[in-house]
Amino acid sequence: MQSGQLLVMLKTPVLGAVKTRLAASIGAEGALHIYQQLLRNTIRTVAESRWPTQIWWTGEAAALPAFPTGFALHEQPAGDLGQRMGAAFAHSFTRFPDQPAVIIGTDCWTLSTQILDAAFEALQHHQTVLGPATDGGYYLLGMRQWYPELMEGIAWSTAKVAAQTSARIAALDLSCHTLVAMNDIDTLEDLLQTPLRYEIDKKL
Repeated sequence: MQSGQLLVMLKTPVLGAVKTRLAASIGAEGALHIYQQLLRNTIRTVAESRWPTQIWWTGEAAALPAFPTGFALHEQPAGDLGQRMGAAFAHSFTRFPDQPAVIIGTDCWTLSTQILDAAFEALQHHQTVLGPATDGGYYLLGMRQWYPELMEGIAWSTAKVAAQTSARIAALDLSCHTLVAMNDIDTLEDLLQTPLRYEIDKKL
């Protein structure tokens, strides 16, 4: 049976600490409301998948939501996004050296179990897998083994992330399968492209 580790990077849902770019348009309460919807959707999708899951959280421990039994919980270390994701990957490959690892966040409303299955399936034939976001970032990155160079020298939280990561994959001469591009929700423009618009209409 195919094996693999699913790593989920998330912030605990705290007013004023999540979706700050979105909050500039709809306020901190509206942004928290949307983030809670995204977080619940991600947890539900991951729980419905068959992949062993590690939750890597940051924020206020008291605000941690309930997770399904069997999820492994780890607090993210200090550092930029690349350092924190790198720590999650390094831990997974140390603990499960023979299992590929796929990392996701909580910003993609359309993430599905089918996409997760496709990512792990791709890692049977490729060394990496990338799920690009329409804003130039990525919603998913997977590796068959640990390549720390993919976490280094990336302009995190910019529209260059996916392109720089793809270039780094190519420079390392690694094979890569690219998944369908999907929308991350970081701004009001992103939000208005999703069914969550109805949720926010009640808050505007």
